[in-house]
Amino acid sequence: MSRPSGEALTTYISAALLVVFVIIIYALLPSNTLAFALGIPAGALAGFLVTLGTYFLQQPNFVLRAADDKYDSNSGPWFFTHVLVKNTSRGFLGGGIATDCRGQLTVGKTTFTPKWASRPEPLSWHPIPTGPNTAAMVPWIEWGRMEESKTEALGPGDERPLDVVVKVKDDENAYVHEPENYRHPLHKKEPPSEGILAPDTYVLTLVLAYRGGKSKPFKIQVKNLKSTAPESVSICVLP
Repeated sequence: MSRPSGEALTTYISAALLVVFVIIIYALLPSNTLAFALGIPAGALAGFLVTLGTYFLQQPNFVLRAADDKYDSNSGPWFFTHVLVKNTSRGFLGGGIATDCRGQLTVGKTTFTPKWASRPEPLSWHPIPTGPNTAAMVPWIEWGRMEESKTEALGPGDERPLDVVVKVKDDENAYVHEPENYRHPLHKKEPPSEGILAPDTYVLTLVLAYRGGKSKPFKIQVKNLKSTAPESVSICVLP
């Protein structure tokens, strides 16, 4: 069931408050004891309606669309796929913000927390001296960033990319991409780990959980062709 629009809820609440206001004014007339008795529950009902309406108007609302990286051999052997998550809430009284929003991506019976591509990379490279005039670049995982990259804040109108899967050159498998993948130099998952997608078609379930609530489940189709070409994996958001 779809949630009513903000404009519709405002209309319903305004009409209800108008009726309640008339009842309360009528109840204040000293000559009508029955109306006065009705005014108390009517006031309580008005407060409930205002609270309920404000709650609905302050909730984030998400729409998704698929996005694939353009493969560039100069930038590495990876081909990433994302969903672009947009918060279409118009906001109300400072609400509508998805705070501490994290993806819950379910493959079979296993749930992963994918990385927000908009967040800083957990992996960085640093020069280490190897001689008087030479140095080697070594990888360095920043564990704090690894955890931070799991959450994002989306205000009304904001759109952010969320990782889904990655495919690596010369490998038929695709891999669910989450921050923990950075432990491997090629962002892979090692067997017998879950999240390894052999050539096939899969339907993944994504829920966006945020402080105070969660979204409806979204279905994402992943198609991994039997090929070692990085761009041979694609995704789409199912209706």
